[in-house]
Amino acid sequence: MKRSDPRLLDLIRAVRNRWRAKLILRGLAYTGAAALALFLVLSWVVSRSGLGLAAIIAFRVFGWGTVLAGAWYWLVRPLLRRPTDQQVALYIEEHEPTLRNALVSAIDSRDASPALLRHTLEQALQRMHAIHDGRDFELREMRWSGAMLAAVMAVSFGLIAARPATVRHGADTLLNPLARVESAPRYSIDVLPGDTTIARGADATVRGVLRGFVASGADVLVRTGADSSFARIAMEQAGDSTTFEALLFTLRADAEYFIESGDVRSRVYRITVADLPWVDRLAMEYVFPAYTNLQPQVVEVGGDVAALRGTTVRLRATPTVPVTGGRIVLDGDDARALTLQADGTLTGEFVVERPGYYHIELDAGSGMLEASPRYTIDALDDRGPTVRFSKPGRDTRPTSIEEIHLEAQADDDYGVRRIELIYSVNGGAEQSVSIYDGRALAQVTAGHTLYLEELDLQAGDLVSYYARAHDASGHDVTSDIYFLAIRPFGRDYRQADQAPPGGGGQGEENGDLTQTQREIIAATFNVIRAGDREERRDDLNTIALAQERLHGQVETLAQRMHSRGITADTSFRRIAEILPQAMREMEAAVQSLRAGDPDGALPSEQRALQQLQRAEAMYRDVQVAMQQNTGGGGGGAPDAEDLADLFELELDRLNNQYETVQQGQREATQQGVDATLERLRELARRQQQELERQRRAGAMQSAQGGSSASQRQLAEETEQAARQLERLARETGRRDLEETARRMQEAADAMRRAAADRRGGSTAQAQAALERLDDARRRLEQNQSQQLEQETERARRDLERLSEQQRRVAEGMRDLQRQTGADRARQARELIEQKTQMAERLGELEQRLDGMAGGARDRQNAARQLRAAAGAIRDQQLREMVEWSRNLTHPQAPPEQVERMEQQIAAGIDEVRERLDSARVALAAGAQADDAQRAVERAAELARGLESLQAQAEARAEADGPGQQRAQSEQSAQSGDGPPRGGGDGRQLRNALRQRIAEAEELRQQLRRSGIDADQLEDVLSAMRGLDRAGALTDPEALARLRRDVVGGAKEVEFALRRALLASREDAPRVRGSGQVAEEFRRMVEEYYRALARQQ
Repeated sequence: MKRSDPRLLDLIRAVRNRWRAKLILRGLAYTGAAALALFLVLSWVVSRSGLGLAAIIAFRVFGWGTVLAGAWYWLVRPLLRRPTDQQVALYIEEHEPTLRNALVSAIDSRDASPALLRHTLEQALQRMHAIHDGRDFELREMRWSGAMLAAVMAVSFGLIAARPATVRHGADTLLNPLARVESAPRYSIDVLPGDTTIARGADATVRGVLRGFVASGADVLVRTGADSSFARIAMEQAGDSTTFEALLFTLRADAEYFIESGDVRSRVYRITVADLPWVDRLAMEYVFPAYTNLQPQVVEVGGDVAALRGTTVRLRATPTVPVTGGRIVLDGDDARALTLQADGTLTGEFVVERPGYYHIELDAGSGMLEASPRYTIDALDDRGPTVRFSKPGRDTRPTSIEEIHLEAQADDDYGVRRIELIYSVNGGAEQSVSIYDGRALAQVTAGHTLYLEELDLQAGDLVSYYARAHDASGHDVTSDIYFLAIRPFGRDYRQADQAPPGGGGQGEENGDLTQTQREIIAATFNVIRAGDREERRDDLNTIALAQERLHGQVETLAQRMHSRGITADTSFRRIAEILPQAMREMEAAVQSLRAGDPDGALPSEQRALQQLQRAEAMYRDVQVAMQQNTGGGGGGAPDAEDLADLFELELDRLNNQYETVQQGQREATQQGVDATLERLRELARRQQQELERQRRAGAMQSAQGGSSASQRQLAEETEQAARQLERLARETGRRDLEETARRMQEAADAMRRAAADRRGGSTAQAQAALERLDDARRRLEQNQSQQLEQETERARRDLERLSEQQRRVAEGMRDLQRQTGADRARQARELIEQKTQMAERLGELEQRLDGMAGGARDRQNAARQLRAAAGAIRDQQLREMVEWSRNLTHPQAPPEQVERMEQQIAAGIDEVRERLDSARVALAAGAQADDAQRAVERAAELARGLESLQAQAEARAEADGPGQQRAQSEQSAQSGDGPPRGGGDGRQLRNALRQRIAEAEELRQQLRRSGIDADQLEDVLSAMRGLDRAGALTDPEALARLRRDVVGGAKEVEFALRRALLASREDAPRVRGSGQVAEEFRRMVEEYYRALARQQ
């Protein structure tokens, strides 16, 4: 063939073009990647070593030469090849064996007959069409090369946008080969303010900016007056990594200085000192708001301000030269006049209202001149109090004649003034009782005993309660809402109207309907407590949707009771009558929620809960009655079993709707807590470094300007972490996280106070900030451990429910063999549905156990047991076994196979439960290892409770007067140890004292178990029992004994335990230097702390 067919040549040409495109892309990618890597390496070398002109020229030649060589090798040289058509055809054949030499034959056939040529050409074209005309050739490598080239370009554009110092200097020095070497940037340090004139005795801020290189640090070298040598002062990083700053204090003579970083040094600059007006000394006095009850605080060497909003700051400025007047300038424009005193000082004041800054200007006769540095004002917020219930701290089910002691704990920065207990019976009007109204204390524990017999309650009634705390500034906050669900006195073995024959098992006592209604009430209460927020409308709609779903569940339950005809029994009929009442209350609640009125919805929700609790109580009553009449034998009573089945099916459906969502919320919360804990550890580490820096600076009397900036940066980061944790606490309703966030806020306030000390003369505030961070970290770690224990206990309860459900299902599978017709079909459907739910719960439980094992990283033994429990579900294929057992509901299933399968499932669940019990034991062992810390916490709670009791007794004594105190004392002496019958505060005070006695006895037992001396606590207990026998707490003698022997003694116990714990801790702060302390001095220190304890 003289020349090939044009169609074939076009295909060959297209493949050749793709091959060249591949070479171009690959060459550009390799060359670009090599050039980028070489540029970064050379830029790093150039930025960190002082190079001369010759070295820079050499680096340019080497860099550009390497790039050009790479372009020749990877791009130009491959493109110089000119493959022929035959070579391209052979290349195609090698990559596509299905062509079977047809393409090469068509190209090479020159002397063949026309018919053969035509056949060969058609065959080649046909096979090329079969492989898409070669369009897929080189596609994979072209994509890979294109991706590599795109990555190189993305990194390059990112560096251009970010312009880090190393890259910026490297680009200026290396990339322009035609630029004169002399014009390339050299290593230098820009110095501010350079040559300057300041007032005698003023401070000078020196700043250095590195040009052309980066370094980890810089020093300023200063020589003042007649000094012959320069003194070196380390500078602090300020802003980016190339800016450093130092503050030179109180310059009274001319000074010379320069900045040095590595081998680069600036020129020498001069600071000229002139007799200009300047603030030589600035004293401050903080006058705090009256409600804080804090004494004024005097700061001899002042400047920066960190104080509570509303604090009045009084200034006394001593100028370096006589002046005629001056002023305080706030935020650059708000001026406050200074008053000239007879001794030449100037006084003035301003109120801390918002963050900002201020400086002082003085007038020496020629006008106002700026005469001080710019000082920072940090306005600290007075956060509202926190309040929670420590006893019982959960929903309870008492009888109608019990005495329930409720105890609330409240904290506030500047004192809790009052605590109220608000309770409501069956959604009725709220009743308010003041449980603390004494002097303002930072921590208050106050209790109140509810005498339920006086409330005229019956089984199924509901008492809801919460606490409200007020601080001295007018802030108030409410606790979570809790419930007392009144239960019967015991099992009521009354006889049912018609007890059918046979036996049966007692159904599971399930309260998911009532529990869901409680959660709806709590959610509504939280919306009311949060006040007006942007999310309020969405929150109300979500609650309304949950209430509607629960209404649908109750409605379905009522309809099925009627459809099955099991309401002929009197008790069942009463249950069927109660459920519509609950539904009507739910409908009213939904209407109020949709209308944006949560206050109107709350009573309806509580009345709905009351009706559900009554139905639940009757349901249990019916179960007991059926069991009593059947003698507890085998085989169930049909009506009781029907009702149990209805409750189980509806409650399981409801539980499955919320369980997955709740588990996801718990996992998200745990992730947020883990992230906060890691951040807390990092902040504590940096605060420890900052504290060490301040100590070194104080020892060397060096500059602290940069340290103040870094301390404020730490405070801002701590506040940000605290806000995130507080938001998480608000979303999840966890008050423990809220308390931890409060500790972090206190640490941030202490950091700002530490930053306000520009002279670095005291590290007390920095140490306080570190201690609060450590306290927050320990609290968070303890909360994590408690959450893990609660999750383990929740998993154990779920396993018990699964075991009980499996027992009922196994009994149902045996009964199924005796059923026929429609009854058998209905029971089979219900068993299949229950097995499906069990399989889903097993799968969810396996995931939860794996997640819990991952969260127990610090407790290896417990984590191993949790993983083993999850592995037992997987290894035994429990979920698959339960799913497969649904097939055994078929009428032809062999009874022995059904029995064997149900026994295997039950044994598998038992094995998982044993593994989980081992994990609980391991967690309990880990909790016992921290008994000393818990003992300190319990001692602190005891001291706080006794101090609150003392304040309550003092307030009661002041209100009653001497005459009434004597009468009460005589009445108490006549009544002996029994409680006063008159009710009122006297009875509540006696109950509160007895609660403290019980707490002290528990603490004593814990100390003895831990091998800790409890003699001091025994003396306190004896004094408390003596007060209890005496009866009255409000007469002067009893108050004196309470203050001296009880409260003071409890604080000494806490002090001794805390001191022993601190000495035993490995991470406790150690004081450097000699550990020898004079015994006389030690006794003085201990007596000082005891005196403080008695005064508080």
